[in-house]
Amino acid sequence: MGAYRLAEALAGTSDHPAAFQRYEEGHRELVKRKQRIGPNVRMMVPKTHLGTWARNGLALSMGLLARSS
Repeated sequence: MGAYRLAEALAGTSDHPAAFQRYEEGHRELVKRKQRIGPNVRMMVPKTHLGTWARNGLALSMGLLARSS
């Protein structure tokens, strides 16, 4: 999709800076939506040791993670 939109913005113009600006403005919202991180991803990639401990404990209790011996 991105390549298609970029080609469309560049087609028929020699003003590349303006074409890149049009591309960026037209494509920005789609990219922002795709880059949002939902709560499920935040839980899978915790930022703290406590978060890692909680994630692993939940996964163990659900049988999603094998206990180490």
